[in-house]
Amino acid sequence: MTGPTGPLHVRAIRGKGRGIVAGRRFTEGELIERIPVIVIPADEWELVGESVVGAFCFNWGDDNDATAIALGHGSLFNHSYQPNAFAQLRMRQRLIEFVALRDIDEGEEITINYNGDPDSTEEVGFPVR
Repeated sequence: MTGPTGPLHVRAIRGKGRGIVAGRRFTEGELIERIPVIVIPADEWELVGESVVGAFCFNWGDDNDATAIALGHGSLFNHSYQPNAFAQLRMRQRLIEFVALRDIDEGEEITINYNGDPDSTEEVGFPVR
């Protein structure tokens, strides 16, 4: 849900473009959002990868051999090397569950580590702000 009373808000984030901000407090371990994905098979990636949509995808599949576009707010969470949320991929259900890694205050940006591991420091292919 979005809007003035919803739990998640799309906002302009300085230096990052759009991002997701908490519209209320979330506690550690709390489910922030559960969203469906559209899975793009590996043999179709070439059609998507060069488009603007390619920047909003998640690696998908047991061997990361596919890609998924997250619906809902899912593809708008920004990257951080100190994320406050985690994207739990549910392959069989074709869902992603975003879960709070720590308490998140109302008005705070919600971020994930794009590498999949909240503790990863591997480069993500763009300057991190």
